[in-house]
Amino acid sequence: MITIKCKRCQAILTNTLKEVVVDLNLFQEGEEIIDRGYFSHGHGDIFIAHEDRLLINVRDSKLLNHKTLPNYSGCCGYSDTDFLNQTCPNCGLGVATIVTECYTYHYLAFQKDQITINDIMQ
Repeated sequence: MITIKCKRCQAILTNTLKEVVVDLNLFQEGEEIIDRGYFSHGHGDIFIAHEDRLLINVRDSKLLNHKTLPNYSGCCGYSDTDFLNQTCPNCGLGVATIVTECYTYHYLAFQKDQITINDIMQ
């Protein structure tokens, strides 16, 4: 199990999470691809642009929306972008991208060089 912390200030950014392997064949666009309480490593599937990021369920996040987040909203939610539209609630560092648009899978993708991953003993 892990928690994710801000690399700059070490604030805790997520709930405690367990690793899971995501099989995108089980999901359709517009659905959450990771259950609450879990994380996965992005992969090279053509429908996920965040293949080198750490993916979690949006509801496990303790992050704040970036002040320009509305600029990245589509018709139903937030578009898949490389812009770090989620920030650390403590220091304001951009750390992740939230993706919730109707034509995308739903997840939150952490930029690995902006975070620290802490293993939790079970």
